[in-house]
Amino acid sequence: MTKRFPYILSTILLILLFALVAGLSIFLIPAKKIQINLIELKGNIYLPKEDYLRFAHLLNKNEYRNLDLKTIKDRIKKHPYIKNVEVRLDAFNKALISISEKPFDAILLDDSKQFLITDEVELVPMFEGTKYVDFPLVKNPKTSEAFRMRKFYKKNSDLITGLKMLTALKLVNPSLYQNLSEIDLRNGKDILLYLSDSAYPVLIGRGNEIRKTLYFNSLYPYMTKEESRNINYVDLRFNNYLYLGINRDSVKSSESTI
Repeated sequence: MTKRFPYILSTILLILLFALVAGLSIFLIPAKKIQINLIELKGNIYLPKEDYLRFAHLLNKNEYRNLDLKTIKDRIKKHPYIKNVEVRLDAFNKALISISEKPFDAILLDDSKQFLITDEVELVPMFEGTKYVDFPLVKNPKTSEAFRMRKFYKKNSDLITGLKMLTALKLVNPSLYQNLSEIDLRNGKDILLYLSDSAYPVLIGRGNEIRKTLYFNSLYPYMTKEESRNINYVDLRFNNYLYLGINRDSVKSSESTI
């Protein structure tokens, strides 16, 4: 038994050596390079497919031979509108790109430049050719130099106030949110709301802005289109009170029928 031990040990070592060589050979064999013949993108809403592919430099078919799926995914994901990307190769060597875009809630107008605002308060520059962006416009937030340089915008209390008002309406009355065309923050002064189906502005006083916005929401159904023609403005600058500016001509007309 003692004499056979060296032979057994040698055999074991030889087997381990063969296993090691076989394992290394597997890892060292170069992976087969994929051949991409076509690229297809789906899931786009705000921009045409070609715009996303052009941004990612994926329109030139002559360059497909230098691409792999990871490179395609990394390029597409760099677009500011993109939230998630999935890329796979089908049986015909077509790269299938599936994207989901960031959810936007509003448009910020600042220094004549337009930015889309996401639900996470991210400012995204609006690209030319963007479609389906019928979001409320937020303008004239009280700004600082840092804000103008697009820094610390999440800490801009004026902008956050406007977005909270939007969110409140979106949650309690989606139809009124969709009807809201503009929030003018007036550089820190009293806030003006504009509705797409009404000519009158709604004046929201500073302090308890959300509460006043919800108060207007509760009264809005009673302001019919017929009645709204006689309204010059809605004043909600004071807590628990709503004042209506009424067209004088309509008052005279009403008096003449009495």
